[in-house]
Amino acid sequence: MATNEYFDGNAELAAQLRCTKDSGELSRCPKGITYVFPPENGDRWFIDIHPKTGLFVSDAYFTLHQPVTKTYEIEQPGLFLCSFESGDVTIFERGKKARRMRQGIHLLANQGKPFKVVFGNEKHIRYTGVWVFADFISKYLQDREWKETLTINDALTWPSHYYNTPELLAALSTASICNQRRCDAANVF
Repeated sequence: MATNEYFDGNAELAAQLRCTKDSGELSRCPKGITYVFPPENGDRWFIDIHPKTGLFVSDAYFTLHQPVTKTYEIEQPGLFLCSFESGDVTIFERGKKARRMRQGIHLLANQGKPFKVVFGNEKHIRYTGVWVFADFISKYLQDREWKETLTINDALTWPSHYYNTPELLAALSTASICNQRRCDAANVF
């Protein structure tokens, strides 16, 4: 069964974590949704901004009372770039070693294969991430008359210093600050 992050961002994860939509934020950010955790979790949130088809920006700050496993089965190929600040999060991809996320920029290249993410309950989880799907990348480059091809397969060969850069960290930090202040983060991208 496919999951629907391409169209709905973190909606399925938010439902699994018993979050509700904060309708007050929807009116101030028409391309975004703020998900609020149940009261027993304190002041915690997910914010999803969907500025264009094939592009999702998410900001998350939460603590869990027990670990949660989310299985992703995203049909559309894409890249997830994540500025991970803190928490206990482990990614499990078939045929690869489990990756416990550490502070810094991480890249996950999705090629339609299922993967799991375990969100632990030992620390506050804090990250800003961007799902950039293949169709968005293709259209973006085509609109700018880019001559070279860039595919999801290319990302599999990138060494971490290609994406774990101060510039990308600054861009994701800017998106996070906009989300926290509830400004129009869609314009950041």
